[in-house]
Amino acid sequence: MNLYCGRIGSDRVDIDGLSVEVSTFFLPFNHQFIPGLPPLIFETMLFVDALGHEFDMWLDRYSTQEQAEAGHAAIVEGLRAGRWPL
Repeated sequence: MNLYCGRIGSDRVDIDGLSVEVSTFFLPFNHQFIPGLPPLIFETMLFVDALGHEFDMWLDRYSTQEQAEAGHAAIVEGLRAGRWPL
């Protein structure tokens, strides 16, 4: 496991006639702005090929690479099953 790698995962999924890119990567700085909580240094984002789609630029953040890998896989699996993230 390489904790400080850039891209963790990148997948493209077709759902509801749209192409959705799922991208998970290491963030260059901590996005946790609440003192005392775990750092948020990994992020998964969705990019939908439809302007104004409610899930375009949707994101989730994680503290560890393991969480990021699991989150990425769960989102891809859900999209392939026809479910948008909530």
